[in-house]
Amino acid sequence: MSTEVRTAGAVFHGSRSITAPPTWAQQAMWNTIGRMRPNDAFLNAKFALAVPEGRTVDDVCRAVGEAAAAHEALRTRYPESADGHITQVVERSGELPVTVRASDATPVLTVLDDLAERAFDHAADWPVRFAVLVDDGTPTHLLFVGSHLSFDGIGKNLLHEDLAARLAGERPRADRTPPMTAADLAIDEQSPAAQARNAAAVARWHRLVDTHDVVHFPLALHDSDIDPRWLVSSMSAPVVAPAVELIARRCRVTTPAVFMAATAVLVSALSGRPTVVLKNMISNRFTDAEKAFVGTISQSCATVVHVGGSTFDEVVTRTMTASVRGYSMGRYRLADIYDVAPPQLFDCFHNDLRDVDRRGPGEPPRVEEVTALREVSSAVPALRLPLHGSKFYLEVRDGADGPESVLIVDRRHLALAEPERLLLALAAFLANRATSPAVGGAVGQLLECLVRTPIRLDGRT
Repeated sequence: MSTEVRTAGAVFHGSRSITAPPTWAQQAMWNTIGRMRPNDAFLNAKFALAVPEGRTVDDVCRAVGEAAAAHEALRTRYPESADGHITQVVERSGELPVTVRASDATPVLTVLDDLAERAFDHAADWPVRFAVLVDDGTPTHLLFVGSHLSFDGIGKNLLHEDLAARLAGERPRADRTPPMTAADLAIDEQSPAAQARNAAAVARWHRLVDTHDVVHFPLALHDSDIDPRWLVSSMSAPVVAPAVELIARRCRVTTPAVFMAATAVLVSALSGRPTVVLKNMISNRFTDAEKAFVGTISQSCATVVHVGGSTFDEVVTRTMTASVRGYSMGRYRLADIYDVAPPQLFDCFHNDLRDVDRRGPGEPPRVEEVTALREVSSAVPALRLPLHGSKFYLEVRDGADGPESVLIVDRRHLALAEPERLLLALAAFLANRATSPAVGGAVGQLLECLVRTPIRLDGRT
C-alpha cells in the first residue's frame, strides 16, 4: 500500500457562507445513507486523475482550492439535528486536507478504494477527501472521494473535468457558466412553482403504485441470515458498446433506453412478470446551469415496461417512451411520497451512471465490429456485499473498455449463486440483437443465451 508521507492543505476563498435546508435530492440521499449505515461507504463517489507532467504538489493543492472556491459542494458540511434532519452549511473560506502518499507497486485504483472505504462524518468532515500520489516527490495522480450528499454521478464527472482543466492550465467550465448551487436550489424548492411541481410528481407516484405491482420477487427463499445474502459481480464486455449503439440507431432511441430495456427483459425473465416496474435514477439536468452543476440533483423515478412476448426492438421503443414519461416524476419531496412509495417497496433498480451528454455523436459502429468482439467478454467472480437496498440492481457505468455492468442480487429472494452468468448472457443477447434482429420474444432469446453462455472470469478478487 502507498505510504502516507504528509498532509498538505488546499486553501479556498469562496464568494459566500450560507446555511440552507437540504435540497430534495440531498434529503433523499440522506435517507438512503441512514438505511445503509454502517455500510454506507459504498455510496461514496470517487475517481483517480492523472496529473500532467511538470506539476508540483503545491500546484495540485492550488487546483483543489480553486475548485473548492468555485463549487460550494466541496465546502459544505451537513450537521444533523436531534430529530434526524440535516442542514447544509457552506463555508466561505477554509482549508481542505490533502494527503500526500509515496507511490509503490500498489495499483492506483486499489489505493483509491482504500481511501473510499470509510464513511463520512457529515457534521464534522468536509464532504471530500483528496490524496496525491507522488513518485520521487513528483505528483502522478490526484485521488478524490466525495460524499453522495454533495456529488451525484454526473456531479462527480464534472468535478473530474474541472480539476483536469485546472491542472492542465485551461479555463474550467465553472468560469464560463453561470453558477448553480445546492443552497440556492433548496431555497427555490420552497417557491410556489416548485411546490406545484412537487404536487404533480407526487400524484404520478400515487397513480403508479395504485395501478401496478412493483414487487417482482415477493417470496423469501431463505432465512434472513443467509450468508452471503447480497452478491455483486461486474462485467467488462467491449462488444456491448457497439451492440447497444447499433440497436439504438436502428430503433431511433438513446443508448440509456437500450440498457434499461435489457434490464427489463432480464427482470421479466427472472420474475415471470410480463410487465416490469423499474426504479431508476433521473439526472434532472436539462438547463445549461443544471448540466454544469457540481452537486447532487438526481432523484429516482419509476419506469413501467411491458415485455411479454415482444421482440427486443419493441421493448426498446416502449422503454424510451416510458423513460421520457418518468421525467415528470423525478423532482419531488421524498416525505410526500414515503407513505405510498417508500424506497424499499420497489425491489428492482436500474441505474445508468454514464454521462452520455458529454460524448459526441461519433461514427456509427459496424456489424463486423460486434461480431469480432463477441468472445472478449469477461466477468469478475461474485463477491459478498454487506448490505444493499434492492433485491435486483443493475448498474451501467463508464469503464476502461466501454460500458461496464454491475449486478447486485439478494439471494434471499433470487436463487442465483453466480450473478456473473447473467451479465455474460446479457452481453451475448445484446450482441445477437444488434447483428440479427429477431422476430421472436426477447425473454426466450435471453434465456437461450443464459443456457449457452459459458462463464469467463477475469480473475480479479
